[in-house]
Amino acid sequence: MAMGHVILREFHLDRQVGYFADYARQYTDMPMLVRLVKKDGYLVPDRLVQAADFSGSLGRANPTGRPSPMTRRRAS
Repeated sequence: MAMGHVILREFHLDRQVGYFADYARQYTDMPMLVRLVKKDGYLVPDRLVQAADFSGSLGRANPTGRPSPMTRRRAS
């Protein structure tokens, strides 16, 4: 976990490195969105963002009726 912290700090937070950003978008789940909620005056992570969290559910039908996290889909 410490190694991940150093990589994120040096190649994402402190300075933006194009190669790292492209790699992260293509090969990791890093772009997933996490919903934040206020608790005791702080923002804390709650759960993955779902299509139902947006107005009109982003035009996506959910046939199962169960919540499903937003995921990236490749363009066809």
